[in-house]
Amino acid sequence: MTFSDEMNFEGGGEFEESSAYPVIFGITFTPIISGILIGVLGIAGATYMLLNFVMPAWENFGEKQNKQQELESQIEQKKSSLQNIDKIKAELAQAKTQQSQVLAVFANEKTLNTLLIDLNRLVEAGNAQLSSNSVKAKLQKFAPSSEGTQPVMMVH
Repeated sequence: MTFSDEMNFEGGGEFEESSAYPVIFGITFTPIISGILIGVLGIAGATYMLLNFVMPAWENFGEKQNKQQELESQIEQKKSSLQNIDKIKAELAQAKTQQSQVLAVFANEKTLNTLLIDLNRLVEAGNAQLSSNSVKAKLQKFAPSSEGTQPVMMVH
């Protein structure tokens, strides 16, 4: 057999022409189809990364910002309360003064000895406001009750 420029096969038929593009599952991947497929895969990958990585980080960032704002508002409240401490201390001192004045009105063991004299002065002060024709009060007897809560006065 010799080599010739013209090859003539007999019986044969035609050869299938092979394509320059790959074929998978019967689909020829031309540049257009390959580009579309790569684009769809890229969009799917970007969506996956967005949902699994970016969105949780974004939510975490939002939560941290809210917490920061809450803490800043608490700091501001504490600063304002520190500024009001002087005012509150002055109110406390005034309340203690009032308390000591109110407690001084009540009888204690030292002032109990002068209770009858004080009562007599009160009765006489009431008599001074009356006219000369009215009946004047006079303390005749002082008998404390058995409970000791209120004195009993008899005025004649």
